[in-house]
Amino acid sequence: MHLEPHGLEAAEAAALFRTLLALPGWRQDTIQLYGRTHPLPRLHRWFALSSQTYRWSGLVMRPEPFPDAL
Repeated sequence: MHLEPHGLEAAEAAALFRTLLALPGWRQDTIQLYGRTHPLPRLHRWFALSSQTYRWSGLVMRPEPFPDAL
């Protein structure tokens, strides 16, 4: 992980967000908590350079190649 101290300008960040959000394949999964099923409050994906899967709270995220925008 690398921290970019100054990041992107607001307009660049907004454009990147729109580009990434337009990609197909975003997920909104559900999790089980205290015997009840709840939708996650966000869309998510797993981009990785390796073929390593990522697991959390019973979910399995299979890696996808990074899109050109990233």
